[in-house]
Amino acid sequence: MSPVVSAPNGQIQEQALKDPDVLPLYVASDIQIGDTSKYADYILPDTTYLERWGREAIYPNITTKFASVYQPVTRVFPNVRSFENSIIEIGKKLELAGVGDNAFSDGSSLNSEEDFYIKRVANIAYDDQPVPDASQRELTIFEKARTKALGKFFDLEKWKKAVKPEEWAKVVYVLNRGGRFEAAGSEYEGNHIKYGYSGQADFYDEGVAAGKNTFDGEFFEGMPLYNGIQTFDGEAVNQQQPLQFINWKSRNLGTYRNVSSAWLREVRSDNYIWMNPDDAKTRNIKTGDTVTIFNDNIKKEGTVYVTGGIAPGVVGAAYNMGQSGYGVNRNTVDGKKEKELPSYNHTPFAFSEVMHEEGGYAGHRGDGFIVNKLTEVDTNFKHGVLYDEIGGSPGQLDMYVNVKRQG
Repeated sequence: MSPVVSAPNGQIQEQALKDPDVLPLYVASDIQIGDTSKYADYILPDTTYLERWGREAIYPNITTKFASVYQPVTRVFPNVRSFENSIIEIGKKLELAGVGDNAFSDGSSLNSEEDFYIKRVANIAYDDQPVPDASQRELTIFEKARTKALGKFFDLEKWKKAVKPEEWAKVVYVLNRGGRFEAAGSEYEGNHIKYGYSGQADFYDEGVAAGKNTFDGEFFEGMPLYNGIQTFDGEAVNQQQPLQFINWKSRNLGTYRNVSSAWLREVRSDNYIWMNPDDAKTRNIKTGDTVTIFNDNIKKEGTVYVTGGIAPGVVGAAYNMGQSGYGVNRNTVDGKKEKELPSYNHTPFAFSEVMHEEGGYAGHRGDGFIVNKLTEVDTNFKHGVLYDEIGGSPGQLDMYVNVKRQG
């Protein structure tokens, strides 16, 4: 999570993060020195997703009951510490209840993340109808596979102590399968989906209607309605720029941290600014041109892709590119600047044409620009932006910009 690149007006976040009068002590937990963690006084080296415990939440479009579990399958660096283990150790140092020996009501301990996550797996194993016990063959496979994958980071006895002896074989049954999944073919009961949506659909929402606007104290409307873009004090926004800016998730880089993969950057490394041919013609812009994209708040540099795939009067770009951390620049740690960037980082040459990356060369980690820095500012706040007054989310589709060709 990097608020500087993921939150609106990230440049304001940067000002706060590097100002000791605002934030006297800043400790980050990260697997890289990113755009947000680079300002930290201390960085706790975190684990990657292949080294972690966790559980993916269910999505409502899945028609069977399931609980997926991800678990450590490798270790990349030996001296990292999971965020969970850091929190447990801090709690023990502070002598807080609920950590350390006798942390749980049954007298068991919470001295490591396994003490927590393996209990969660036991809950999954015993939910509704308990799963079968793992056979002796499964138990052997479990131990051999994790010993080979994790080496000294796998402690069988430590894992087993997290649950009761009679629960262990069922825990292994779930872990060997990566979770617990309802049998295929059980999606329906008669002609109806077994887990269909059964909640109440409200045309009039009492919860919304009971809420009040924090500016004028008026109740919200409980029925759907259309309002134009407006500021916190209810004034209509007079957009000074001619092009509405939209954004989306890149198809190959799901998150900012994926720029560390050279293979994914071979697919595409730049969040090109899509522009309709009509808008491009009036600005004397063609595909591949370097442009300045700006509003009344900030200017950024980008590369244009002219296409009929976006409407006239609208421009847009993928949101998850343009960072300066994650190996883009050399960092200074304890007063010493890194001698070099990772060798797998990127080539300094631009081989690809816009939307034609077939050459197979990874683009620069820092290609593109951070779209969230274009978020429209609301002058009612010192550093705030336009936002949805009911849901609270920033107005990321209420951004208006202009684009000019450089040179």
